[in-house]
Amino acid sequence: MEKLPPLQVLDSYTHVIVVYCVYSVNGAVQKVTTVVSFRADDALVAALDQLARATHRDRPYHLRQALAQYLERQSWHVAAIDEGVADADAGHLLEHAAIEAKWGLA
Repeated sequence: MEKLPPLQVLDSYTHVIVVYCVYSVNGAVQKVTTVVSFRADDALVAALDQLARATHRDRPYHLRQALAQYLERQSWHVAAIDEGVADADAGHLLEHAAIEAKWGLA
């Protein structure tokens, strides 16, 4: 069977637990999912449970949806920053007054 990487403790306050769920098909190990555990405020968990009950879905469903949406937004944001930095590095800069005028701040 495939050797899995060891559990890593990031610091004394944050513990990320990664569990590899595997199964075997004709002796070949297949990785299905990775379980990630994290701490959340009681109020956040209560809101998650309320949403789960109201939608007849479980916690993992909503957590996957939320994480996918968050990563999509953050990826867009990082790409936009990278694009702006590349423009600045290429010398494509605007005067402050032009930016204010563009956004109606002048």
